[in-house]
This record gives sequence, C-alpha cells and structure tokens, in this order.
Amino acid sequence: MRRIAVAATALLSVLVFCGCGAAEARAPSSTTALIKPAHTVQAQVQPASHPPSGSPIAVQALSPTTAVALVMHGTMVQLAITTDAGRVWSRRAGIFVPRYADAAMDFVNRSTGFVWDNQTLWKTTSDGASWQTLNHQGFTAVDFATPRAGLAIQQNGAVLWSGDGGLRWSTGLQQQGLTMTGVDWVNPRLAYASGVTHAGPILWRSVDGGQTWQVVFSGIQSPAMATAYAAYDQAMGFAATLRPTFNTSARVMFTTPQDGWLDVFDGSFLATGIFHTTDGGAQWTYAWGNSGCAMGCNSMGGGLYPAAYFGPRNVWRFNGTGIDYSADAGASWTKGPALPFGGEGASQAVRQVSFASPRIGWFAANGAIYGTTDGGRHWTREWPIGPHSAALAAFSAHGYGWLVTQGGSTLWVTTNEGKSWNPLTENFGSVVALDLWSPREGLVLTTGGTGWITKNGGRTWTWWHVPAQFQSGVQQENWVQMLNPRDGWMEAGFALWTTRNGGKSWHKSSSVLAGPFGADFVSPSTGWALTGLKKGKPTTWYYRAMSTTDGGRQWVTHGTWPMLGTPAELAFASSSRGWIVIRNGLLATTDGGARWTQIRLPGVEPASVSASEHVLSLVTMNGRLIISTNGGTRWTTIING
Repeated sequence: MRRIAVAATALLSVLVFCGCGAAEARAPSSTTALIKPAHTVQAQVQPASHPPSGSPIAVQALSPTTAVALVMHGTMVQLAITTDAGRVWSRRAGIFVPRYADAAMDFVNRSTGFVWDNQTLWKTTSDGASWQTLNHQGFTAVDFATPRAGLAIQQNGAVLWSGDGGLRWSTGLQQQGLTMTGVDWVNPRLAYASGVTHAGPILWRSVDGGQTWQVVFSGIQSPAMATAYAAYDQAMGFAATLRPTFNTSARVMFTTPQDGWLDVFDGSFLATGIFHTTDGGAQWTYAWGNSGCAMGCNSMGGGLYPAAYFGPRNVWRFNGTGIDYSADAGASWTKGPALPFGGEGASQAVRQVSFASPRIGWFAANGAIYGTTDGGRHWTREWPIGPHSAALAAFSAHGYGWLVTQGGSTLWVTTNEGKSWNPLTENFGSVVALDLWSPREGLVLTTGGTGWITKNGGRTWTWWHVPAQFQSGVQQENWVQMLNPRDGWMEAGFALWTTRNGGKSWHKSSSVLAGPFGADFVSPSTGWALTGLKKGKPTTWYYRAMSTTDGGRQWVTHGTWPMLGTPAELAFASSSRGWIVIRNGLLATTDGGARWTQIRLPGVEPASVSASEHVLSLVTMNGRLIISTNGGTRWTTIING
C-alpha cells in the first residue's frame, strides 16, 4: 500500500559498501534457490479509457450540487460531471468530434443531454456513459426544454423543432435574408429565437413549442430597440459614420416569461451590446457594451465575452481579467477578482459561465473549471488538468488512491480507482514515499525525513515525527510503512525498525537484514521483505524474497532471482496474495510463496507495485500508471506517462 522503489544499481552499491551479505537468522525451511515460476501468463494491458488531460470548453449548472462540463482531448470530446458541488468530477464515454472547435452541449437534467458540432448531433440518456447519433444535419445551436421538446438552428439558418427528443425535426421558421443565431426556451410552450438581418438584430417568439413564430421586433432602429440603441450610442460616443448595426450575431436568453437578455455583436466594428427587457421583448434597455473589443469581445476571435444570468436580477460578466457581478440587473456592478490564469494570458480566456443559484456557479476556461459558492466574489479551481506522469502511487479500499508525479510536490487524490484526480493544496516538497492504510488515513514522507499524516482524507495534516537519528547520513530512512495509526516499520541504517506507538519510539528488529530493501506488512505480525544476497564466484548479486510471522524477529527466505537492473519492490494484499517486480513483469503468488506465476507485461518496464484488497497498481519507469482488479492478468492504463 505504498511507496518508493530503490534502483538496482543503488541497491548493489550500498550492499557492497555495507558488506551486509546474508546476516539474518534463517529458519530451517528457508531456501535461497532461484524462484522457478510454475506458470507464465501474458497479461493484457488496455489503453487509457480517458486521456489524463483536456481543455474544458463548456460548463452547465444543473443544480447547486450538480454540473456537467464538456472537455476536449484533441478531436475527442468527453463529458465531465460532478454531483458534489465540484469536489469530484467523473469523466464519461468520449465522442469523436472532427471539428471540435464548434462543439457545444445542452443538458435537460443529469441523465439526458445533447452535444453537437456543425455536422452531428449526439444524445445521451445515461449521463454520458453512452451516446446515440441522432442526425447529421449540421446544427449551430440546440436547446431542449424537456427530454422531448427541442429547438435547433440548421446551418442554412432555419429554426427546427422536435417533439420526440431529437429523433425527428420539422422546420418552424425560415426566411430569405434571415440568419438565425440563437434559440431559448422559457417553458415547453414559450420560446424565443434570435438572429440578424442587414438592419440588425431580430427577435421571434413561439407560443406553440416552436411550430409557428411571430416577429417581436426587427432591426436595431425598431421601436422596441431605438431608445436602447441610442443609449448605447451615447455611451460609446460613436461618430455618425461608425455606428454598428449589430448584423453579425444575436444571442437570446430569457430567465422568466417577461425578463430577458439579448447579446449582440457586429464583426465589422468589433462592437458588442447587451440589452435587457422586462416585458417579454416589447421594449428594451441598454445594459452594457463596448466598441473595438475594449471590454466584452472574446479574445479568441469574435463574439462576446461570456455572460450569465440567473433570475431577473442576478448577472455576471467576464471583463477579460475577472468576472463582475450585479444584483440589480446590471444597474450597478461589483468588480470581480483577477482570475488565476498565471502566465497563459489570452489563451485561458473564459469560455462559458453558468450559475445554479445566486451563489453557486462555474465557469469553463481553457484548461480548468472554476467554481464559486459566494456569487463570484471568490473562485477556486475545481477541475484541473490531471496528472501527466506517475512516480509513486498507493491505493486503499473502495477505490481511494494517492499519486505523486515525477518531480512533483503535489499529492493527487482519487476516489474512483483513478478515473479522475484532484490535487490537494499543500506543497509537500520532494515526496519520496506514500502510505495509505485506509480511505481517509495516510502518510507522506519527504526528503530530509519530514513526515505528514492525515486522518480525514487530506483536509488537514499533522506533522509526523521522524527521529533525528534517521533524518540524514547512513542512518537515514529509506521508506516507512504504517499499517494503522500505531503499528509501523521503517528501514534505516541497513536494518528494520518497528514502532507500536505511531512513531514516537522505534525498536530495531532482532534479525538484521541485508538492505536497503522494500517491505510490506499485512498485519502487525505478518509481512514480506526484499533483501540482497551475493552468491557464487565470481560474486553475483540476487534479490531475495522473505517473510515473517512474528513482526520481523525471524525471517524465512522463499527464493531468489538475479538483479538484472530491475528495481526492488513488492506488494502484498494478504499473507498469501503478493507480487514482486521483475523485468518486464511480475512474480505473483496466491499461497504465501509456495508457488509463483510469472506475469509478462508487454511493453511495460515496472518500477514499483502497490496492492490493496481489490486494486493492484503498477508505476512504470517512464511514469505510466496501470491498475488491475483481477490479480494482474488484465490491466487498464490510468496515466499514460
């Protein structure tokens, strides 16, 4: 359930230095003969079911605790879902999207949702576990009021409606010279559609589920928009010949049957405007806007910076560096904090903002999902890019696991056998060992003999004392294992040390083993260890597998094998079931070392192995992490390395 692997060359040099030889008291039944596996099994190693990284391109809040996000991996799009307000995000089955830049989504509830690009529409009724291709008509916008009632805009600008969950579509609105760019349901009967003509934005309303439509207003100088446009013109101070008509795109959003917003854009002038209605679209007022992308024009190339609306009064807008908040429908604003995008600049522009309540919301950026619980006054990173490599890994019961990346100081945590990972905020420095003895309890050991222990899954940490005599020099510890908060073992000074009081005091084992070595205890009395042994003339060094049933006082040797440049590492899930790292595979036993099976892992160079009751995990020399739930014959790649 841990830890650190010692390279064979380092082990050999230390053994030669200390002259350890074979110093243990050997039981009569011990054997130093070579381990000869009774069987050889060719294991199957499956590729990763999901890439470890990705770029969120959309997020949608479904409730204060549930949100879904669309994450891109090259030309593969996946759904990420959280049901605990962003603490854990689980990724679902992927969809191949040839033109991924246009991919978008709309979910009606947690299970039923739609994803589309400009060629294909997909549907899921299993919260992203599986997807159905509905058609290839090429939609630019999709919105569903219920799992059955939907609206869509075709590439040719026609507004379509569906009453059977997207299986069949009928044309509800299509006119020459009219480009439709947005659709929005208010309820299963009332809907709005927005578009543009040469005279500017146009808004349509349907009261029969999208089958027929009536014009609400047409053109920026129409009676419904003239006063609002004049206020925008005055705010911007345009010259008479440079006034935009907003004839590029218009996006409509209604929060109630009467309260709605219209975001409009003019590509010729790079001008944006946001307008507000409180009477169902009969009259509009100017809310905010810009000219020349001073604020509100997306740096990724055209269109508005994202805005979000909840109810008739709560509004959020991205201003290029932070998200501003208004509680009075845009009459006044509270400036949001600068968002933590580091040095990535414009490439980290916010893509979509969505709120489930006046306080709970998320936004998607290029590389992360951020969440707020106070209406946008503070934002925290909720869905980071996952770890790209593995150096140490440990799993316990019920799918809980820890991971440290190569050269990393951050501890990553999973609760679902590696399907998703979240980082802890603590910076531990250089981590050299992990030990996880329950889903909530574990130990992190860093260079210089500093240890940290948690009893609540990493929310808080307590300094764990390593005696000064073991912190440096020849006596420095190489690994620590805690079976529980009291019973533990440590290798230091070429000997095994035991604690029965949580590390407050340590006692040397009565039998000194040739070390350094790896060990794994499954109970206070029963454990296994790897040591070094030199045999023959000229001298050849071997690894030696040993076990104890009395807490380390006496050891039995179960066999040896040549070092051959492989690391020294073993892991046991019980007194009978265990695995030892060898070149390109593992040695496995199910009867306490009486018989062994060789498991070949094609293309895998094992560095360390860790075992819990249900999960066997293996870190490779190049930082790959693979796990097995059947004892080692079938593996799934969790991190590609």
